[in-house]
Amino acid sequence: MATNRPAPVWLLPTVIGVVAVVLAWLRWIDPSTWNLVDLDVFVRGGEAVLHGGDPYGGPADALEFTYPPFAAVVFVPLALLGGAAVWVMSALSLAALVVIAWLSLREATPTQSLSRTASLGWLAVLVLVAWVLEPVQRTFIFGQVNLVLCALVMLDVFVVPARFRGYLTGLAAGLKLTPAFFVLYFAVRRDWPAVARSAAAGVLSVVIGWVVLPSESVRYWLDDLTTMGKFGGYALEPTNQSLRALWVRLLGGDPGPWYLLSAAVVVVLVAWVAIRLTRAGDPLAALAAVAAGSLLVSPISWTHHWVWVVPALVVLAGRGWRVAAVVVALLMYLPPMWAADGDPLKLSPAEQLVASTYVLLALAFLVALALSPGPTTARSSARSTDHRRTDVTARD
Repeated sequence: MATNRPAPVWLLPTVIGVVAVVLAWLRWIDPSTWNLVDLDVFVRGGEAVLHGGDPYGGPADALEFTYPPFAAVVFVPLALLGGAAVWVMSALSLAALVVIAWLSLREATPTQSLSRTASLGWLAVLVLVAWVLEPVQRTFIFGQVNLVLCALVMLDVFVVPARFRGYLTGLAAGLKLTPAFFVLYFAVRRDWPAVARSAAAGVLSVVIGWVVLPSESVRYWLDDLTTMGKFGGYALEPTNQSLRALWVRLLGGDPGPWYLLSAAVVVVLVAWVAIRLTRAGDPLAALAAVAAGSLLVSPISWTHHWVWVVPALVVLAGRGWRVAAVVVALLMYLPPMWAADGDPLKLSPAEQLVASTYVLLALAFLVALALSPGPTTARSSARSTDHRRTDVTARD
């Protein structure tokens, strides 16, 4: 008599991994798409520091350096590496992706619930799946720093001892302004020392940039930063997945008060959701909610900024919303917004929805977290205990 044997534990992650490799091959194998335009911008910024030039005064036909002066200082090693910079940046991004996947899985699973082999297997699967997604792929294609910044914030939150927590987030904000929003995560946890350390690190980055590039710092902080045009503040294309871009496309121009009003609502919603999730002992979901808020309220959230989808997918799967996780992954494998290729100011209602796919997904994610009953008691207890243990150990 035949008996029903359970499938081996390696079968599901193996199937998912093979599918991810095939999808990556079909979607991203064309080497002509690897233009590394942003890496070129970083290298030019570092070269300007080395040779006494102006990082904000690049060629007219090239992308502008739109990062804080401190970033130009940090990018000096890339300028010194020459042709090897692409390999170094790619290696850093890959290492950051592994860190992001590892921390996401670690925070989403109860202590000792998986064997070492199973944990490594699921880590490999998550890295493969993440590598297929458009935000992650374009980070590699453009030579961007998004994965590195995401890893810095997650390391700061989940690994760095409590007495040093906040510095990495402030450093990330010094490289690119949007990580400053993650101070909200520390605030909802009432971790005021971490808030202060984040601010101190951010201020230190400004001072370093000011010392090395004084005139450029004056122009950046007192002029360029207040005129959104230089930074693509009116970027209309669907590649800008932010609330501001949504309103600009919807209204056909200046968003008026609607962007600020909707951004304020999102900040309040994110704070409430993060507080609720923190109390429920789910720090990964709380951090993912803050990440969604940062991407929504930032005036510019290019699609490659959305690498925070990786921990968000783990949150969805961990809460049993596996169908939602698959749908989100598919939408970020072949993002529909690329189909809205007409005049962004003359889109039909259906095209408007398609053109803001990531924005709508983030809003749905926040609403789902707000309405959900929270993680199971066992997982909540395990995660809360682990997080408290980390804090206590750090204080010793």
